Amino acid sequence: AVEQLKKYAEILGLPVEVVYSAADLKKAIARHRSKDFVLVDTAGRSQYNEFQMEELTSLLAAYARMEKHLVVSATTKEQDAVQIIERFAPCKPDCIIFTKMDETQTFGMVPNLLANRGLPLSFLSNGQSVPDDIIPATAERLAELLLRE
Repeated sequence: AVEQLKKYAEILGLPVEVVYSAADLKKAIARHRSKDFVLVDTAGRSQYNEFQMEELTSLLAAYARMEKHLVVSATTKEQDAVQIIERFAPCKPDCIIFTKMDETQTFGMVPNLLANRGLPLSFLSNGQSVPDDIIPATAERLAELLLRE
């Protein structure tokens, strides 16, 4: 995953830093404080691993002003997606990103989650081409994808 992230950064012409501790993250953010945006991609976490969830919650608590996007695959079963959102709630996500919109023909859980879980939609991912397939979420774009069924 780190190599893939580095490749994406290279494609986009952006700097990337890999950190392994809260102290390293703090230093990396300080080095980039003049930037308009600093994107932090955390390692994938199981919502059922309490140690990992506590670690992530603690890490993110130090950056209360940071906008946090919860990433959920559109291929996830609705019941599992509900669990993901509930288990990541202590991390205080501000919005949700649905990925893999191109890998499913069943989108029912997407509008259900948006209507019932209180997290606004920020971005959609509809393919493997970076950055072309990462698109800002709009009602029109979401409707296009949902009606594609």
